[in-house]
Amino acid sequence: IAAAREGFMQNIPAIAVSLDSFVDDNYEYAAKLAKKIAQDYMNDPKNNEYYLNINVPNLKEEEIKGLMICDHKGTIRYHEGYHIESEFGVDYLCSGKSENTLEYDPEDLRIDLTAVEKGYVSITPLYNDHINYQIIDGLKEKYLSK
Repeated sequence: IAAAREGFMQNIPAIAVSLDSFVDDNYEYAAKLAKKIAQDYMNDPKNNEYYLNINVPNLKEEEIKGLMICDHKGTIRYHEGYHIESEFGVDYLCSGKSENTLEYDPEDLRIDLTAVEKGYVSITPLYNDHINYQIIDGLKEKYLSK
């Protein structure tokens, strides 16, 4: 997704596609879906206003329950430090993520983590607005009311 974000910041239409797996079991459906969505996205005259994050469950096409448009309200918290983990004979750098660091409603299909866990493809439109709107009023009150 970082590469898609960088492309978007350079005004290049961009899509990130991930298969929910560390092994290459079911890429055929993910590739077919990515091609269809990419064609639609490239034809969208507003594609410079967003980029897409697509997460595909590691299921056969007939097992996919459908598509969900998600708004990314889940949060992943990372522990301090990094370590090497091995899975399926592959070593990779891990930032300490563990199950107890995931903060999301496991029943809310608007969240990409939940949608994929429940067998849906998640499609999340993103943009790069890093402003924390929830604290603006508090900061105004603290610094501008003096």
